[in-house]
Amino acid sequence: MARKKKHQEHANHERWLVSYADFITLLFAFFTTLYAISVVDAQKVAKVANSMQEAFGTATFSEGSRKLSLDSGGLPPGGKLAIVSPVNAKGAGGRGGQRKIVLPALKAQLEAATQANHLKDVQILMDGRGLIIRLAEIGFYDSGVSELKPEALIVVDLLAGVLANLENDIRIEGHTDNVPIRTSRYRSNWELSTARATTLVGHLINKHGFDPNRLSASGCGEFRPVADNDTPENRALNRHVDIIVMNDKSMWQEPRNLAR
Repeated sequence: MARKKKHQEHANHERWLVSYADFITLLFAFFTTLYAISVVDAQKVAKVANSMQEAFGTATFSEGSRKLSLDSGGLPPGGKLAIVSPVNAKGAGGRGGQRKIVLPALKAQLEAATQANHLKDVQILMDGRGLIIRLAEIGFYDSGVSELKPEALIVVDLLAGVLANLENDIRIEGHTDNVPIRTSRYRSNWELSTARATTLVGHLINKHGFDPNRLSASGCGEFRPVADNDTPENRALNRHVDIIVMNDKSMWQEPRNLAR
């Protein structure tokens, strides 16, 4: 009896579709995860922003300053972001409605806001020059970098919204520890500290419309430490950028633009 011939199996040229489908599925899962993470981060940022706004007593910016671009921050247009504090009579009605504020009152409200929001990397001080808002490197800058961290910009922008309404001059100072730095971008601590100060000045001018005549920038390197550079903790204290809201005495000691 003749044997039946086995039919020859044809090669399946479409097996690649299975691997391709698996690959597409993995890509979809990957990007879905990234999207979920970004949504969580945006919600956290919005929560901090709203909390800061409540502590400052308002939720909006003046028309003269640019609005924060927080899609989920719930910031309505118009109005002002300002701190209600006593005003020096002789300073009222200054440059286009800007005001000189009693700095101790401003200090008290900024301290309350930073404490309420657990902003451990922001310190509010006073000295003979005026009010100092100290931004610690660990919270605002990556090591050896002059640009602000993206997550730190929300705090800086909220502070800028307050400072924009004042008449006081503002000085930005950069400070480092005594550990030498030499990178392809910065050859010394002098250059890094100065770059951080000037970068922040540029941010205030370009994003928030600050009058350049009100601002100055300086880099102090490691030569004005606030603590001995003998421990990692103390060196961390010396790496900071100061926003100094100057009092009347300090302002009059500054070089003036005679053309103003």
